[in-house]
Amino acid sequence: MVAGKTALVTGGSAGIGRQIVLELARGGARVLATARRPEPLQELAAAGAGQIDVLVADLTLPAGQQRTVDEVRERFGGIDILVNNIGGGVAKPLLSLTPEDWAAGFARNLTPAVTLTTALAPAMVERGWGRVVNIASSVAREPDPIFAPYSAAKAALVNFTQAAARALAPHGVAVNCVLPGVIGTESSQRHAEASAQARNITTEEVMRRMLAKHPIPAGRIGGVEDVAATVMFLVGPGGDWIHGACVPVDGGAHQYAF
Repeated sequence: MVAGKTALVTGGSAGIGRQIVLELARGGARVLATARRPEPLQELAAAGAGQIDVLVADLTLPAGQQRTVDEVRERFGGIDILVNNIGGGVAKPLLSLTPEDWAAGFARNLTPAVTLTTALAPAMVERGWGRVVNIASSVAREPDPIFAPYSAAKAALVNFTQAAARALAPHGVAVNCVLPGVIGTESSQRHAEASAQARNITTEEVMRRMLAKHPIPAGRIGGVEDVAATVMFLVGPGGDWIHGACVPVDGGAHQYAF
């Protein structure tokens, strides 16, 4: 479905991003994965059978964003598929947040996606085909006050997704986003631990409260494969007439009012 395509996946060295990179490569796409740590990227490249290129870049910084754009153009000339996966937050009570905390939340969870999309989509428009998938979060719709900058930035990412979709759909470029719920990754474990520390409770109690508030009808915590499969559908032929959608991948835990 993606054979012969070129793709960029940000935050591609671990968790959801890594799985997306692997699935794209298995499908025959040539993928450039970015992250800040070189070691996981090197391991990823070794697993890619020549289909995976890697780039060490800090996309929270303008220099890292520009370097990524330059590398895409130099290596591929342009890309067909962009997956904006970089993200993350710091657990902190709302009234303790500083202006720097808010700036950092948007610099990680919104700005890279905006910058890369606006820089790389024109080549997609010129070719008349492209796919952009933004990895948001269920907290974009139901915010967590302990992760307020993260929640707010992901909500802005949803809004940007829908604005970009309306602008690019007439040119054959589909822009959508995915809203993962509770996914079993190292990152989600760190978030649970940070939330526990901020609330002065145990990690187990954080998980208990979260699942009590949002029971998972599917009966299990999600896996990275669940999110990657949704992304693969959106970037494949099945996504041809899907524009501006925000797809929950959460086992039915969240009932959004759209």
